[in-house]
Amino acid sequence: LDFTKIPIAHNPSGAPPNFQYGPSLQPAILGSGVTLMSIAIVFVTIRLYTGIKKAGKLFADDYLCLVALVFELTQWFVFYPALNQGMGKHTWDIPVSAVSEDVLKRQISTQMINCAAFFPAKGAILVFFLRVFGRLRWVRITCYVLLVLIVIAYGTPEVAWLARCIPHQGQKWDNTVLQRCESVQGIFIMTGVCSVALDLAIFIIPLPIIHSLKLDKQKKRGLAVVFMFGFLVLAASTVGLAYRIILYRGTDDPLWHGVNLYISAYCEVFGTIIVSCAPAISSFWTNIFTQTKLYASFRSTIGSSK
Repeated sequence: LDFTKIPIAHNPSGAPPNFQYGPSLQPAILGSGVTLMSIAIVFVTIRLYTGIKKAGKLFADDYLCLVALVFELTQWFVFYPALNQGMGKHTWDIPVSAVSEDVLKRQISTQMINCAAFFPAKGAILVFFLRVFGRLRWVRITCYVLLVLIVIAYGTPEVAWLARCIPHQGQKWDNTVLQRCESVQGIFIMTGVCSVALDLAIFIIPLPIIHSLKLDKQKKRGLAVVFMFGFLVLAASTVGLAYRIILYRGTDDPLWHGVNLYISAYCEVFGTIIVSCAPAISSFWTNIFTQTKLYASFRSTIGSSK
């Protein structure tokens, strides 16, 4: 049999496979990935610079944010080459030969690294809340409970992958890897539910604190932008949960939906990193950039043009 000419699944419409020109999610992954990575790298760099400039040191939440960025960059670059080998298309437009040992290793590695990135990304926000608002008892209790939930939600899948998905002695990297992984799909639903709950909680925690503050219009606009990004992160985790449910229930196109789940996952992590840097970006603008000669020159130019 020539596995380069046999599709992984048959097209429900009855149409023949289109291995070469079938629709692909690769452009979407490249565009969204590069955009989010670029923003996240710039924001984290500003965050670290601001922390050292103002406090003379970095805090635990700064380190967590940096670790999350390194993890997420790693997983994106680990998975992307698999798209050049045929992944990212509809299941019926991918030949059986495309599911190689290299692709399987990249897929499992990506899932494990991405899951590992969730803890420091979300943990950075909670640790920041503890550092800034920790004097409030309800904030301390809530954040500690959520940190425990993060460990459970993202630690459990890691154990499941190690136990079921990675071949043990005498086993091979072949299609049986995917079959074994299917046996732990229920755990991934739990992770998706926890992810949505965590994002919702992180979104809500600062609301009563901010409500009690007297802020000028500029700061309110800044907070509005932060909450918009927070809402987009929540939307990404909700979309991810929807794809997890689709895969759990069974679908004619598991690889297409699986890559869509992957997109929502890295959007959620990069988005969380960006949101966690918002206070540092605000501090950088107010206390550092506005004090520079560049800013003064810019203000002078704008003023003279009027």
